[in-house]
Amino acid sequence: MNQVKQSLQQVAYNLMNPFIKVLIKMGITPNMITFLGFILNVLSTVVLIYGAEYGARNNHKYIAYAGIIILLG
Repeated sequence: MNQVKQSLQQVAYNLMNPFIKVLIKMGITPNMITFLGFILNVLSTVVLIYGAEYGARNNHKYIAYAGIIILLG
């Protein structure tokens, strides 16, 4: 079981390492990524509230928009 865990961790590391190196070269910090996620979640909340206040009944497009924003964040 430990061998499987180590091999999966190595695969994940090999997949993420090039992306992380690019982020480091761009000067993007973990705090910036966290803040971006926070802003996107606030935006999705605004979309949901807007849809609840001004959207037509049985129109679920605002839920879909908010879901897409959450997935991107």
